[in-house]
Amino acid sequence: MTRLVETACSAWPAAPQPINLSGARRYTVICSSSVDINVSGGLMPKFSDEERARRAATRRRRDALRAEEDARRVDAKHAEWDRDGTRLSWEEYVAGVTCRGCGLAMNDGLGGWPPLMKLSEDERVAHDLMESLYRQAHPDCRSHRWSMQGSRQWHCGFCCPPPPLSLKQIQRISSIFGSIPAKEPANLARWRLSLTCDHVVDATRHRSHTYWSGRVHHCEQCGEKRGVVDSQPVSDEQSDQEQREAERARLSKEIASEQAALDRRQADADRSRRKIDDLTRKLSLLESTTSPASGT
Repeated sequence: MTRLVETACSAWPAAPQPINLSGARRYTVICSSSVDINVSGGLMPKFSDEERARRAATRRRRDALRAEEDARRVDAKHAEWDRDGTRLSWEEYVAGVTCRGCGLAMNDGLGGWPPLMKLSEDERVAHDLMESLYRQAHPDCRSHRWSMQGSRQWHCGFCCPPPPLSLKQIQRISSIFGSIPAKEPANLARWRLSLTCDHVVDATRHRSHTYWSGRVHHCEQCGEKRGVVDSQPVSDEQSDQEQREAERARLSKEIASEQAALDRRQADADRSRRKIDDLTRKLSLLESTTSPASGT
């Protein structure tokens, strides 16, 4: 349904003043011209393609500078932990030493919080109180929170170092990472990154990546992390040829592996067939040399 409103329209030399509306909508005014009306009652400006591109570039740079600032403050906090010995060792954690970041217990032994929908009245009061205290203690940390299994105490991802790992956990994680095959250079795609320092650097990601997800990147010229303002994949004939060669080598290797597995299975089947034939001959020989009992 068409809604008729009084508003400024360029088609009228003497148009009435814009009126306030409850939300940004597109209406057809009584002169049958379509105009955009914002919440303040004025006309929404129509930007040119160049202006929209400029505004988008400004937003990207603003976000990149914010990411760069966050990365610096996190790196500075980690350096502070290392300098001041804030991290706990596994032996200190087992001995019950409190978190050196916030001074609270690493594990309060109260068990984890039940789902919010299943909190009792007393648990709801305790949960809301802890939530309020946590927000008061970490108003500007802009980080995640973590807790130990079997504990209700929250810790700040920015203020509190992560919990230590046992030797067994370290060995298990090391074995997992150690089993990851080395990167094949031909499977990596080059990306060109524009940084907040205005330097342009090349970096690599696996070819399956359709976009650059990193918010910061180390700049060799500056010697520090910089925010990524823009990222573009770099495609060249040499890289495409390397990818085709790598895919050809991968397929050939997979075919050879499957053929070897098939040959092994065929060899096992041949051995089983020869064994069955040998057993069958022995059974036939046994039946032919054994006379049935004869009666008188």
